[in-house]
Amino acid sequence: GTRSINILSFLLLSSTLSLVAFARSFSSENPIVLPSTCHDDDNLVLPEVYDQDGHPLRIGQRYIINNPLIGAGAVYLYNIGNLQCPNAVLQHMSIPQFLGEGTPVVFVRKSESDYGDVVRVMTGVYIKFFVKTTKLCVDQTVWKVNHEGLVVTGGQVGNENDIFKIRKN
Repeated sequence: GTRSINILSFLLLSSTLSLVAFARSFSSENPIVLPSTCHDDDNLVLPEVYDQDGHPLRIGQRYIINNPLIGAGAVYLYNIGNLQCPNAVLQHMSIPQFLGEGTPVVFVRKSESDYGDVVRVMTGVYIKFFVKTTKLCVDQTVWKVNHEGLVVTGGQVGNENDIFKIRKN
């Protein structure tokens, strides 16, 4: 089944956790820490990220991303501009007429050498919508940050610019 997690893209601020995009265009603003294991430079074990039920986030498991604060709803995939493939990472507002289902996401390891199947704070992961799609659009489900600084789809697993990290605030 799909679990729910109370984290949010870096576009909105949360007092619990926020996702931070680490793209080249952001390197001057954000420190880039790319641990290859579950340890940081001081060899301290990096903490696990938990879902709203207190379970560690697992690589490959499906999650719905929600924001517990400021009344925002779930994150979902949408097509803006009548393109062949959905291209937008959006968030429902928690106004009754705008509430909607979130689109499940999965977290993908930065590399096979990364330690374990648990998502850890400040460890690079790719975020991918878990949706049935056409062959044409299968590569259009991975998140990335575009040149305007917005989170969109069209990223690639393996592209260092499309890595996200979950940071504790």
